[in-house]
Amino acid sequence: MKLALYVRVSTVRQADEGVSIDGQVNQLMAWAQREGHEVIEVYRELGVSATDDRRPEFRRMMADATSPDRPFDAVVVFSLSRFFRDAYGLANYEKQLRRVKVKLISITQQTSEDEAGQMVRQILASFDEYQSKENGKNVRRSMVENAQQGFFNGSRAPFGYTAVKTDVKGRAGFKRRLEPNAIEAEAVRTIFKLAIAGDGSEPWGIKRIAAELNRRGETFRGKEWTRQMVWNIVSTTTYHGEHIFNRRDTRSGEFRQDGEWVITKVPPIVSKEDWEKAAALRAERAPGGNTEHRAAASPTLLPGLAKCAHCGAGFVLVSGKGGTY
Repeated sequence: MKLALYVRVSTVRQADEGVSIDGQVNQLMAWAQREGHEVIEVYRELGVSATDDRRPEFRRMMADATSPDRPFDAVVVFSLSRFFRDAYGLANYEKQLRRVKVKLISITQQTSEDEAGQMVRQILASFDEYQSKENGKNVRRSMVENAQQGFFNGSRAPFGYTAVKTDVKGRAGFKRRLEPNAIEAEAVRTIFKLAIAGDGSEPWGIKRIAAELNRRGETFRGKEWTRQMVWNIVSTTTYHGEHIFNRRDTRSGEFRQDGEWVITKVPPIVSKEDWEKAAALRAERAPGGNTEHRAAASPTLLPGLAKCAHCGAGFVLVSGKGGTY
């Protein structure tokens, strides 16, 4: 039988604890040799979770498995959790493999191919999903505690700061704190100065600030400045000394309740007074927050006044690709 091997680790810490990519490959190769099978391809996934299918090598493997020439007869994994940590996801993708007559084999959780075997795999997948969620809760609790102690969680520091290693030992090495980066911090101060006073006559908007930074040849870590980059800086409390952790759910993207946020004190780059002044000036100029300004700038008559007699919705101007309205 021709095999494809799929190996995966979520974190560097997993690799250090004996389930490394190479360790999985060695055991899968030894199993294939004992059973007399031929290994056609090895798909290696490093540093990704198996709770969804957003995995490049996983998608490449599934595309190969379902292609017309189908180069292999089975996908072999060390355990089902390497393939998927979601019961529905496992069932869905295993069904896709069965449809093209490709088997899914776990060398540590071998089951039969009949209905009873499928049921056992679903039970194992349910346990894997539960364990994944519990692990996520534990990691989150650890990160919250880390932030409460004043340490930085994250792979890359916000612009204007550097994550400096401390002598305090953590789960994955030494803990880090945020410290201002001299060059980037100066760019942050320039942004706030322009947002408050511009060139001395009036405050500048984020679009004009981004254009000015690009004109000066300044970059955002090698990239040209965009409006969104400038907006992120002038609207983030980190720069006046309050770095917020746990604001958003990393999986769903939804904001958490204020009570779940953790505010870590960091060295400020600008004063809180200047930060609030810049925010107030933006609010004054924002068309979305000033209905009179928005109405005056509208290209149509009676903006905000013309309503549908049937449903009460406001009329809006919609342009088509052909230039008609």
